[in-house]
Amino acid sequence: MTAHPYRIFSVVAMLVLATYQTEARADYMDYGFKVTCDAKNNKAEIVPYAVWNEQVYAPPKDCMLANGTKIRAKMGLGPVFPYGMGGGDPAMWLSIWINKAKVVSRYQYGCEDEGPCSVAFKVAKKRLYKCALASSPDTNGSGAAKKAAYKCTSKVIGKLTRTRDAIEYPLAGERKRPSPGSFETLFARDVEFCRQFSSGTALPENSEEISSSTSSAYEYSGSYNRLDFDINNDGNNDTVLALNSSTHYRDGDIYFIYADSSVPAQEGQSKETSSESRYAKLATHILPHYWADYTNTQEKLLADKGDDDGAYELKNSKAPWWDKNDIPVFRFRYWHLAPFRHFGTTYFRTSSMEAGLMHWSVVLRPEPDYKVTEECVFQTVQEHY
Repeated sequence: MTAHPYRIFSVVAMLVLATYQTEARADYMDYGFKVTCDAKNNKAEIVPYAVWNEQVYAPPKDCMLANGTKIRAKMGLGPVFPYGMGGGDPAMWLSIWINKAKVVSRYQYGCEDEGPCSVAFKVAKKRLYKCALASSPDTNGSGAAKKAAYKCTSKVIGKLTRTRDAIEYPLAGERKRPSPGSFETLFARDVEFCRQFSSGTALPENSEEISSSTSSAYEYSGSYNRLDFDINNDGNNDTVLALNSSTHYRDGDIYFIYADSSVPAQEGQSKETSSESRYAKLATHILPHYWADYTNTQEKLLADKGDDDGAYELKNSKAPWWDKNDIPVFRFRYWHLAPFRHFGTTYFRTSSMEAGLMHWSVVLRPEPDYKVTEECVFQTVQEHY
């Protein structure tokens, strides 16, 4: 069975938490949902829940009632992060289909403690009920939880949308979206070159990562790394200072490029609050910020922590046909670019720490004029909600 794409991130985080638990006995919470299918009485309940110190996963579930009503429910989990307020608490949502029509789309909810979460859905008497948790279930002193109290509103199923979701339920002859978890190539300038990334993580043969010669701390979280390589493929080595940030506000990479005589000294950053501004002033170019504005001035502003909301939108690949809302626009503050050399040419392998873009991966080739060429665009296909 293919692993749930969003679930991969949650499982990785839980493994990290489990490791920490072994050392410090830390608690962790995981999330799932239950579908109670009472087919004979034409009833169904969809109840998300939270549980302490147990790893759970609820795959999509179907329920067929005696009256012919077909129900499907899916729960989605966003990624968790090892930093920031609420970083370990993922976004959660439910989608529900009735008779192949999506009647609830990515409904977000919360879970404050172990037990039922803030919403539940029910199907009964040809109606769909949305029930909000009116009060948190307490205990009777023995540890047994009382039944959660809900307040419900309902709609007649026949008055909900009846349009078949062609992505979830394609007919014979219609295009079928790739399976969730599959690694798809959306664009390849050179098919043979891009095919070498088919594993989703490895670099092609005859490739080497660019290593740093010196390193110093970034005053928030992360590091500055001195690199000496031909960053723009003009045949000359460049002096580069890479800022690799790892905070919740900025989790991405910046590359400051210098003439040798103008490289600022890498000093301790503990007393500074905006060291990136100091490094930006003397840089001749700053990547990836230069790709958003070719005037050679705006990039220096975008490199500053207080004004760094620039972004790059892919030119050769748009949203995939199976999800037209999945637009590849990468904000610089969350965009990681890992440089490598392949047969004497420099490339960047990119990834994003934005929750909705983590499944995209792009290979870029910098040009002598510091612009960029898109070589390969990949996507790990997400579950359809």
